[in-house]
Amino acid sequence: MKSQKYLRIVKWVWIIAVILAGSYYLITNWDKMIQFFALVPKRNLFLSAFFLLLGKLCLVFLPKFSLEKEGFKLSYFQVFFIVTITQLGKYIPGGVWHFVGRYNAYQNQDISIKKSTKAILSENIWLLSGAIAVGTLFGLSSKLGHELLSSIKFPTQSTYLIIYGIVIFLFWIALLIIYESFLNRKFPTIHLSSIIKLISFQFVTWTFLGISFLFIFPEFSMNIAPDVIFGYSISWAIGYVIVFAPGGIGIREGALVWIFSSLFITGDILIYSTVHRFLYVAVEFIMGFFSLVARPSLITKTNNNDLET
Repeated sequence: MKSQKYLRIVKWVWIIAVILAGSYYLITNWDKMIQFFALVPKRNLFLSAFFLLLGKLCLVFLPKFSLEKEGFKLSYFQVFFIVTITQLGKYIPGGVWHFVGRYNAYQNQDISIKKSTKAILSENIWLLSGAIAVGTLFGLSSKLGHELLSSIKFPTQSTYLIIYGIVIFLFWIALLIIYESFLNRKFPTIHLSSIIKLISFQFVTWTFLGISFLFIFPEFSMNIAPDVIFGYSISWAIGYVIVFAPGGIGIREGALVWIFSSLFITGDILIYSTVHRFLYVAVEFIMGFFSLVARPSLITKTNNNDLET
């Protein structure tokens, strides 16, 4: 009983710390945000936040799939609550608190440490490889991608681009299979439907997130959509692997400036990436707040539906 009591105390301390960390970030950057937001049309801000939300909702399927792979079939709402609350821990300095929260949440679902570790590893391998693969595939049809290929003396004719795309796609699948073999120490059973489902959600997710960044530009144009999806996905991956930066703050923005420096003015990209970061954090905190408020009623509704079926 005492251990459960201490566990509840730790949970609330963690949640409060997350809220304080996020609030501190928003408050300390508020003056800059007001100036930057004035440069972006309100309609664009709304659409950017909307596509961010869609992308984040799609990302929930990755931990859901990773848990199913370990034999635990949680509902979308259950995984949504776990993800939206624990992901806020990445804004606490240290870079590990969202993982601590995830382990704790999985333990509450009677998932062992071993299976939790495998599920979290799978989710992160899928997430990182998906961002790089999808971003690179979009990059093949972008101006930035053509410039990069030309700089390293690679031909950029349509036939070659198709070949590059097939090679990247097959390499992505091979990487996922090799990872599964390493994790389970045996050659995995390949389920085509699972691979298609996983890859499809990755494409949709990074397309939504890339488009959300595209809407930040005052002069919105689908002509640069491949460039933006490519740049945003790769910069997100760079920020993701730099663990010392909470949520990749600063790293992702720096990567965006570097990637887009040949297309846009550096100062403009810095402004737009900062505005998008603010929206990104705001959407995550709104989702987390919604989970805290709506969780009891939605869980009850979900359980009642399960009993009826």
